[in-house]
Amino acid sequence: MSTDLPASVFEQRIADKKTELIKAAHVIASELKTCSNEELSKSGKAFENLVAQCKDSIKFRLIVHLDLDCFFAQCEIDKNLRLMTAPMAVGSNYMLSTANYEARKYGVRSGMPGFQAKQRCPGLAIITPDFCCYEEASERFFTVLDMFDPECIKAGLDEAYIDITKIFLNRKDPDFLYVTIFDGPCKCKKFRMDDLLVECRIISKADPVFCDICSLEQIKCNGELFYDVTVEGLVAYICDNILLRSNLLVTAGVAHSRLLAKVCSDINKPHGIFILEHDPKVLEEFIFKTPLKKFPGIGPKMTETLKEFGIVTGGDLWKNRNKLRAVTGGETFVSWYSFACIVAGVDGNALSNNSVDGLANPSHARIISSEGQLTTGHEESFKKCSGEELIERGYYVIERGIRRAARGSTYNVGALHFKIKLANFEVKTFSFDLKESFALDDSFIKYSKNRFDGIIKELGNVEVRLIGIRFGDLNSSKTPYVQGNLKKYIPEDDEEEYDDIEIVHENLRDVDEPVLKKPKIESRLS
Repeated sequence: MSTDLPASVFEQRIADKKTELIKAAHVIASELKTCSNEELSKSGKAFENLVAQCKDSIKFRLIVHLDLDCFFAQCEIDKNLRLMTAPMAVGSNYMLSTANYEARKYGVRSGMPGFQAKQRCPGLAIITPDFCCYEEASERFFTVLDMFDPECIKAGLDEAYIDITKIFLNRKDPDFLYVTIFDGPCKCKKFRMDDLLVECRIISKADPVFCDICSLEQIKCNGELFYDVTVEGLVAYICDNILLRSNLLVTAGVAHSRLLAKVCSDINKPHGIFILEHDPKVLEEFIFKTPLKKFPGIGPKMTETLKEFGIVTGGDLWKNRNKLRAVTGGETFVSWYSFACIVAGVDGNALSNNSVDGLANPSHARIISSEGQLTTGHEESFKKCSGEELIERGYYVIERGIRRAARGSTYNVGALHFKIKLANFEVKTFSFDLKESFALDDSFIKYSKNRFDGIIKELGNVEVRLIGIRFGDLNSSKTPYVQGNLKKYIPEDDEEEYDDIEIVHENLRDVDEPVLKKPKIESRLS
């Protein structure tokens, strides 16, 4: 079978979507011309009032978004250090889940078919996913985060939000770590001096030895790491703890809201920190310069639609506030609220009321609070299939998704969503607002399988290359669905101990100020 066919089908699908989007934009542009200046002015004023109310809710907070770098790739490299400096990806010839930074130099990206990636990088090593390994690594990651914020918000296996406001305000003395670290030209060992976010004061070092993998020199050192009482010092301390305790490199973004912290964590990748200063002028400049596609909650379709009207950045949203109602097709409250949160730089729970001056919410559309995890789920790509094989694949994804979501969690699910990607790359989504909330147990697996059967029956005889399941309205207040004698998929907690790293909290006297590696840590808008 030729490998050119899937690529051409994929590219044709992208072209068709672009054509549909341009047609829709022309319709919106025509409708916009029929709006009077008075109507546009009224819409703009309502948006201004909404943004003002959102800004009034801003208070000093230190929210950190932590995102593990090339998570699956890191896990595979830990199992085989020979992959440390080689271009590699995790996935299959049909779809890649992730790629390390060596592979990304060649243009290899997650979501790309493996055969296309090999065309760009002939030496690429593609590793079959090992989800048990990734789940174990994720548990180590979250165990470390629990030290700093027991109420951390999970956003997947490899990312989370923690609130360090109280820790920072109560922190009087610096922290330091004693570590064993490697230096020298060899890059095959963790932990390396280059991986740390502060300078290491060497206490002792061993004689150089030559690596049996790359034959380069490596030097084993013992040293001290100092972290001052600034925000930079605290976040560096957290990131280095994650590295030393879980063997995972992480990137951090810090801001007063989860929305902005998520954007900030994408700036200094890999393994860096970006701290957005809590200053109104700095915040506005940052938001106005940032492309909309960087903000969570603004999908590709909405991004492209807004782009057709010259709305590309957060600043463009503000400049074109009179047009937003028409551009979004009249979806007033929910769409405007999302845009207002972006312009103000706040989370979705900034306002609790359902109307703003000049802007009502007659349909009572629910504003989703970002206090707590919103959704969780699982999806898998595979060789396109149909019929009985497709049903088996779907059942596997459902069971795996529910069991993974149940690990250490007690959610009551109020909404169920399926994502189906067909062989021609067309994506179908199906959502079910549940009348009763479900726990993550056998009954929910049975219910989800029945819904999946109905979806496949509705689609007919189709070939599918990806199935995803997502659970929404977590901790739902709906009446619980009750059925006796059900097994709940929550494994027993395993207490992990770390005896190899000594963490000391003492008053430090007569010590030099720590030297932060500034290229990796930024505390102002660059």
